[in-house]
Amino acid sequence: MGVDTWLYYSVFAAGPEMSRGDIGTVNGTPGRSSAKIICMACIAMLYCPALNGGFPMAKKHSKIKLYTLSTCSHCLRTKKFFKENSIEAEITDVDLLTGAEREKVMDEVRKLNPECTFPTICIDDEVVVGFNEERIRKALGKQDK
Repeated sequence: MGVDTWLYYSVFAAGPEMSRGDIGTVNGTPGRSSAKIICMACIAMLYCPALNGGFPMAKKHSKIKLYTLSTCSHCLRTKKFFKENSIEAEITDVDLLTGAEREKVMDEVRKLNPECTFPTICIDDEVVVGFNEERIRKALGKQDK
């Protein structure tokens, strides 16, 4: 049974009285509401790698920083990858900064990537330079271990 079908049955198989979130019986189990079933389905889709495309998402507590340029095509692809995979990261468009703030960020980038090329991606302690989806996925996967 697919996720869509499972979610449909979870919500609608209980009957109209359950779709209002009333406490009653669902599949013979007393005391469950459809709201709880919907919540369980959402949790499963968000956190189960088999249901979200087989790609384990980065943990929320991980420290991910993207140093990018606002007009760089590789940087734009990197941002798109993170957005499409719902991966939260601190993104800094270095070329949009000015003065002391820009110098401070450039010093951070130089420590991570002496060539100062973009994007520079810092995932916990691992640095990925350029848009390399395989290396990014590998670095994100290490967080789950």
